[in-house]
Amino acid sequence: MSDLYIGIDPGKAGGIAWLHEGKMYCQPMPDTELDLWKLLGVKLASKSIPTHALIEQVHAMPQQGVTSVFTFGTGYGGLRMALTAASIPFELVTPQVWQKGLRIPRRYKKETNNQWKTRLLKAAQQMYPTLKLWSKPKSKGKQLAVADAILICEYCHRYYKGYITT
Repeated sequence: MSDLYIGIDPGKAGGIAWLHEGKMYCQPMPDTELDLWKLLGVKLASKSIPTHALIEQVHAMPQQGVTSVFTFGTGYGGLRMALTAASIPFELVTPQVWQKGLRIPRRYKKETNNQWKTRLLKAAQQMYPTLKLWSKPKSKGKQLAVADAILICEYCHRYYKGYITT
């Protein structure tokens, strides 16, 4: 039986992706702690197979307001706690590390945030072109929400298989 690999892009606009037996699954970040637990603690941890998880390492930005930083930090802590309670080992990975490991060129100086996110979405689509999410109408928001998580998950898979060394 193959290992389970999990990639997490934290935050309300982020997502969770998991790879098992060559098949990629993903969803936007659950809205509630209970929904997060049902996914990580019940659905994924119950597989009783070796599991590896990577969470994108994040930090507060100076331009963020106090309320948004507090909300984000609460969600980030909830993610870590859910993984810990589910006995899923995890590590943190910076965007620079997983992007370099997947050979995604750095963000260009004049590239807007939307252009950058679209480029990451295209990279995820190229890696998993048969993912059903890509063919669903009006799912651009969900696609953008899970694109980074899919890429982090793929990096997790390659890293733990030994295809990438840091």
